[in-house]
Amino acid sequence: MTLDAGVKYHGLSLEGEYFRRWLSNFTFTGPNTASIPEIVDDGYQLQSSAMAVQKYLQVYLSGSQIFGSFGDAGELRAGASWYFTGQRGLRANAEWILLNNCPVGYTAVPYPVGGNGNVFTSASK
Repeated sequence: MTLDAGVKYHGLSLEGEYFRRWLSNFTFTGPNTASIPEIVDDGYQLQSSAMAVQKYLQVYLSGSQIFGSFGDAGELRAGASWYFTGQRGLRANAEWILLNNCPVGYTAVPYPVGGNGNVFTSASK
């Protein structure tokens, strides 16, 4: 289950999301008949942004946390994007992320599953 809401007004935005995941009644085949316990996770994400320089500079702050069967995790991030031409197609971005037992990680993000500490990134597109 996910609940999501957001609002934008004159270059400001605020978005929030709450989710709950529950998995139960597992079935499987094979010789092992042991039961698998229910998995329940709750989490949220909040993200805010503002156009500090209209059409050119966006700043943002976001955070998220997950509480559940496999422990608690969270992140806090702050960053800025500069749109060279005043359009979304060409931009540079710099970001700081503070990780606490990061629950995700894959090749498209600059941190591993279970990561802790500070991450600084920059990119242009």
